[in-house]
Amino acid sequence: MAKRPVKKRKPRAKVPDTFGAEEAQIFDIPKPPDGLAYQWGLVDHLARFEATGWVRVPFDRHAEEMPKSTKVDGYIVYLDNTLLQRDQAAVRAKITEANQAAKKQLEDHPAYQKCWPHGGYVPMAPILSDHFVVSSAYERVQDSADPIILDVTIPV
Repeated sequence: MAKRPVKKRKPRAKVPDTFGAEEAQIFDIPKPPDGLAYQWGLVDHLARFEATGWVRVPFDRHAEEMPKSTKVDGYIVYLDNTLLQRDQAAVRAKITEANQAAKKQLEDHPAYQKCWPHGGYVPMAPILSDHFVVSSAYERVQDSADPIILDVTIPV
């Protein structure tokens, strides 16, 4: 059986290490219509975004605002990022769900509450993985003038 030739991929423009005012301005231009939420996402991660309900924003919606150079295959793409959209209510529900899960983990594990300066919640507290939550307790050293340095590995 004959092998099919491998299609060569067109090289992308080099993405700068730092973004300046011009790049920031372009990322900030498109505003979503009522009822939609926008998010920029890496083109290489498009399948993961689509699996969670995000779809690409058509360039024609913002043709008057966005530079023509951002039109790629009919969508908005800039510096390896594509503009995505999703129903705003669904996005708010996911954010609320994530915040509730983080708060529940803190409530379920009082030892972690002591880590926060006010003993309460940080508004956007990270959700801790099960591996982190169930890990061993370390002995607390009190009234020590010298800091103790520990190497900690957290699976992400």
